Amino acid sequence: MSTAKIGSTFIQTFNAMKGKLDWQIKPKDYDYCREVARSAYADMLHDYERNRLYYVGLRAAIKQKREEGEEVHVLDIGTGTGLLSMMAAEIGADSITAVEEFNPIANVAQDVIASNGFSDKIKLIRKRSTDVEVGSGKDMERRANILVTEVFDTELIGEGAIGVFNHAHKELLTDDCLVVPCECTMYAQVVESNLASKWNNLHPIITKHGNIEPPQEKESGTSSALALHDVQLTQVKSEWFKPITNPVPIFKFDFETPNKPIPLNNQVNLTSKVINSGSCNAIFVWWDAFMDPAKKVLLSCAPIWAHPDKNITKENIPWRNHWMQAIYYPTKNLDVKVNEDLTIIGNHNEYSLMFDLSTKKPQEITPIESVVPFGGIHLAGISRTRLGQMNNEKRNASFIRALELFQSKMKEPFNILSLSDLTLLPLIAAATTSASKIYISKQNKYMETLLHDYIKSNKTLTNSKMVFLDQSNEDLQLENIPDKIDLIIGEPYFTSCYLPWYNLFYWYKVHELIKNAPQSVHVMPQKMEIWAIPVEYQDLWKIRSPLVEVEGFNVKHFDDIIMKSCDIGDADVEPQPLWEYPCIAKSEKPVKLISFHLKESIENKTSMVSIPARGKINGMALWANWFLTEEVIDSCGPVQSSIIKHGEFIDWDVHSKQGVYLFKNTSTEDSNSINIECTTSFDASEGDVKFSFSLNVML
Repeated sequence: MSTAKIGSTFIQTFNAMKGKLDWQIKPKDYDYCREVARSAYADMLHDYERNRLYYVGLRAAIKQKREEGEEVHVLDIGTGTGLLSMMAAEIGADSITAVEEFNPIANVAQDVIASNGFSDKIKLIRKRSTDVEVGSGKDMERRANILVTEVFDTELIGEGAIGVFNHAHKELLTDDCLVVPCECTMYAQVVESNLASKWNNLHPIITKHGNIEPPQEKESGTSSALALHDVQLTQVKSEWFKPITNPVPIFKFDFETPNKPIPLNNQVNLTSKVINSGSCNAIFVWWDAFMDPAKKVLLSCAPIWAHPDKNITKENIPWRNHWMQAIYYPTKNLDVKVNEDLTIIGNHNEYSLMFDLSTKKPQEITPIESVVPFGGIHLAGISRTRLGQMNNEKRNASFIRALELFQSKMKEPFNILSLSDLTLLPLIAAATTSASKIYISKQNKYMETLLHDYIKSNKTLTNSKMVFLDQSNEDLQLENIPDKIDLIIGEPYFTSCYLPWYNLFYWYKVHELIKNAPQSVHVMPQKMEIWAIPVEYQDLWKIRSPLVEVEGFNVKHFDDIIMKSCDIGDADVEPQPLWEYPCIAKSEKPVKLISFHLKESIENKTSMVSIPARGKINGMALWANWFLTEEVIDSCGPVQSSIIKHGEFIDWDVHSKQGVYLFKNTSTEDSNSINIECTTSFDASEGDVKFSFSLNVML
């Protein structure tokens, strides 16, 4: 029996690989550290353009107030680390009030401000800005005449910016105040994109016996979800979409004008000329901000093809993980021809946006009463990435090929059991094999409805062949199934498994089900391998990198807190969609770290390999290869691992997340010979795979 160290705490966590709750011993400040690690402040502080332009905007606003003969009283809402308040103090503001309600970060701000010698110039208020009071002896002695704030997200208004600005103008600011930023504009561009369509709607599954068509919207509610899909649009290749319109300004938010509150609900119907004929199935959205009172300093979140700075390239475009771009999906696709008029409908409430399209004239479009943030197939819990997987033709073709190979080995009659979450694999099995029965582990009610609607909509699928079980993957036992199972299939995919190898829960479950008759049951997939390659991440390294100094201010205290928090609160390997975060191969080829045969007994195992590499290395990229059969592999890694070349960017599967490991210290810039020692350990009782990577620079 393990005992907790003094100063430790027990945390109950869900073990995805074992499919059950476990108790783990964690440091006593684990919850605090986890909150800080996930706060994304490091991402923002690594945005050098953001920091510089806020400084420029503040300098211009303070200069204007000085030239008008006024004292300068600055209010910083959502101060975070205190950076913007320290900028105001350095420029020479007479008073600064910094407001921060997130207590862990407020503690950081207090120490960072103190370490830079500004404690006597900056008053820190630990409240929501809407709770701040003005008056003698209250939070603020007087109203501020400059507001600086960063309360924005990818949607611009998703963190409550509208309410913050409206309240501040009414209660906290003077009528002649200046605001940094003073104005933001949101842009929309209509496109046709087969890739984006795969992230939003179900596509037909192509089989030799005819296509499996998705059910009509009225049958299963597969209408488009209206919620945003945040993406690094600069990484979307030009061949993946066709512009239907040019980018157009759809919303303009004036943050500076007093006595003119930003509307909580607003709709804009804007006509745009079609520049390319096609099917409108996605709307790309981003925003920019004027940072100074004269509206000459622009911070843009535009993707590279629409960026106002024509000197921007893929190599030097500012990296932002906190302000990305978004894809919205119209409620129905519209086919249009070049030079036609297309109406873009933009609607927002206090926190959310939606976009839609129409061929009607703007005045003919009725107002949308409210923004509906979610709907359709996404109610089943199907993420954008998961939906892309389900629509991946190559992946589905692999399942079909593997099932055909199993079919050739099976003696009829035979029965199949499907173990996966949110899966269409039972439909593929029904269309591909002659199985008598296909048993399906319990899905959520929306997914089960969707599968039933597929069956009703496709003549190739018969209802009698499919049997929906009442037991979930975790609870299922063979005694729950009236027939002998001859083949167990899985993608495998389980909603709780955020790293590729956590889907080894399938192995645990298969082993539990067939322990009494392992030789009589076939299993698909048969094996899983974890692969890795050393890389240089172009920007992703910043999420775990200390800053030391930002715009001349010492932020070492923040570094210490955030690094400690990441070490305690984050896993060594975390999931990321690497097609959005470019990296360069630093080895000639990837290396297999460890393999698991899914009909073997579950035991501890350790594997050690060496990887030769050269050049600058700041991390490892990891992925899983699932062997559906010996010949058929489903990989979530590079698109074509056989053509990876040292010094070139890796082309990653866009419908999967890979594992990212970042080295804390890298001094391999000019090293032509590096050896990376990799140790991979699997603990069967803990249900965990751990990795150790050691960089050895050869002299």
